[in-house]
Amino acid sequence: YYRINVLHIFAPPLRKHRGDIPQIAGEILGELLPENSRVRVTESVMAELLDAPWPGNVRELKNVLRRSLVMSGGGVIERLEGDPNLPERNLVAARSECATVGRLIGALKRNEGRLEAVADELDVSVRTVQRRMKEGGLRLRDFRSI
Repeated sequence: YYRINVLHIFAPPLRKHRGDIPQIAGEILGELLPENSRVRVTESVMAELLDAPWPGNVRELKNVLRRSLVMSGGGVIERLEGDPNLPERNLVAARSECATVGRLIGALKRNEGRLEAVADELDVSVRTVQRRMKEGGLRLRDFRSI
């Protein structure tokens, strides 16, 4: 152990540096694709990549991108193909409908703060909307019309 334990290299988990995910995903897709091939990742997929907890770090990201690339048939990756055995991936898929605060704010503005209408638009429960508002620090009175 002491012969090989010469240099310690600390690599933070992927969830600690989410800003690097688009670049890392681009590098991974570049490795997976044949030369001179290109693939596009939709904004919703990129948002899901940024929201994912990534307990398997870059290796899990690479596996998810590989499956998604194969299932997309090339060209455009429109949805992630996660591992059904990982509950974290299923949680991300369930949260993806109302994951970003921006989508929630837009729905709240369009529906003037009516929670039932917001929940219907985002296809989630009213309780989920309330929880996302609390997590995002949003107040209902800011969206209600006078």
